[in-house]
Amino acid sequence: MKARGGARRFERALGALRKAMAAEKRPVAVIGGIAINANGVARFTGDIDATIPGADLDLRALVRTLKAHAIVARMPKAIEFARENQVLLLKHVATGIELDLSLAWIPFELEAIERAKSMPFGPREFAPPAPKIS
Repeated sequence: MKARGGARRFERALGALRKAMAAEKRPVAVIGGIAINANGVARFTGDIDATIPGADLDLRALVRTLKAHAIVARMPKAIEFARENQVLLLKHVATGIELDLSLAWIPFELEAIERAKSMPFGPREFAPPAPKIS
């Protein structure tokens, strides 16, 4: 895989995630390797890690919205797994990029989401939806 083609795959998957979270009206923060890369530190990563607040989250509705944006569960019983392990294991269909969507509960995680800012990734920016966390 060429580096540029790989970046485009990530851009597409990030775009789908952003659109799904905007449709859900849920704040999201990209974390992990992609966030480190966006902050100017080269780090290899093969997936996208993100986090959303877990309170008042309807996982079934979220999975339907993600599916409408070509992001699907990577495993059977993904919702049950997410309830037990606080992470929804997903994949962007068009690119094959895996996404781990962690459910945030503790103040540190929620503050990180609240402070998330738009960051460039390639020629585009990942601008998370901005509703307030309660």
